[in-house]
Amino acid sequence: MTAYEPYGVRHFLRESDPEGVSELRRNEIPLLGGRTVEKGFSVDTDRIDPVALGFYRTLVLRRSPAQSRPPSPYRLIWQGEFYEAWQRPAAAAAIPERLPLSDRYDPIAEPDCAEIAALARSGDLVAARGIGPVIVPLSATRYPTGWAPPGTRYAPTPTSAGSIEVPVRVGRSDTYEIWIGGSLRPAVEVFVDGELAGETRHELNNAGGYVRLGSALLDPGVHRIEVQIGGADLHPGSGGAQGPIGPLVLSAGEAADTELVRVAAANYRELCRRDWDWVEVAG
Repeated sequence: MTAYEPYGVRHFLRESDPEGVSELRRNEIPLLGGRTVEKGFSVDTDRIDPVALGFYRTLVLRRSPAQSRPPSPYRLIWQGEFYEAWQRPAAAAAIPERLPLSDRYDPIAEPDCAEIAALARSGDLVAARGIGPVIVPLSATRYPTGWAPPGTRYAPTPTSAGSIEVPVRVGRSDTYEIWIGGSLRPAVEVFVDGELAGETRHELNNAGGYVRLGSALLDPGVHRIEVQIGGADLHPGSGGAQGPIGPLVLSAGEAADTELVRVAAANYRELCRRDWDWVEVAG
């Protein structure tokens, strides 16, 4: 498991010889820079050392608009409301030489053409094509001033009932999932152009997790998003301590929706000046 989830590793997956990237580790699971993930934190598959990641046949990932598609040997075998499982063949080769492109919030980016050319010296290439999310920092939104003391406007804490409002521009017609980073204890409703698009309550995450608020079919252009957050009520936990939230994300695709594209080494320039999740040398 790449998300910090003690119950997942210690209980629900207990018959699968499980390990967590920051919980119940029997082996060292280094990141690309050699460090390991601190307890309580999660990590994207793009940041894990490929040799360490490829050791595990099955990956259990938390669904998120920031999650990259796992390396090419892995295929999606199951998807639920909150988690999904990816698996490689039992006799799969090592993870290919690769160029990850994701950052903390966005799994999709444009690669440096010189780095693509360097990969192409090793053979044909495979690239993961996905749809980048629309990321809205909460510092760009309107919400009650009491939610954010000076210096924390980018990650406000909803300490009372109130709403987040922002106009968001989308560039393509599609169905967008609406997410917000962090946890939300009270009742929450999300409206798009005045229409209810979803509701939830009492969704708790560890560091790096997102709450799915709802979805809406949007045409290209500007749309008004409003997230109404309630206060404490008679539901258990609704008045509990609330942590910071953000960013707000509109996503038209997840890791499971990516498409693998193969390009001959001589044609590597076809991958330049375009957005990808990652690029690998073809196995």
